[in-house]
Amino acid sequence: LITALQNQLTLERQNAAAYRALADSAANVNWPGTENFMRQASSEEQEHADKVAAYLVDRGVRPLYGPLAG
Repeated sequence: LITALQNQLTLERQNAAAYRALADSAANVNWPGTENFMRQASSEEQEHADKVAAYLVDRGVRPLYGPLAG
C-alpha cells in the first residue's frame, strides 16, 4: 500500500505540472478562460499530492517524490 501511495504522490505532482504547463501555454495565446481552468486543475492536483504526503507523514512514513516526467 505504501508503494502505491508513493507512486500516486508522484502522479499527482506530474499532473499538477502538466496542467501548469497547459495554463502557461493558454496564457501565451491569450485564452484566459482556459488558462484559469488549467491553473485551477493544477492547484487541485497539488492539493491531492499534499493530502497523500500528509497521510504518509501521519503514519510515520517519509514521502518519496519520484522524478517528474519531462
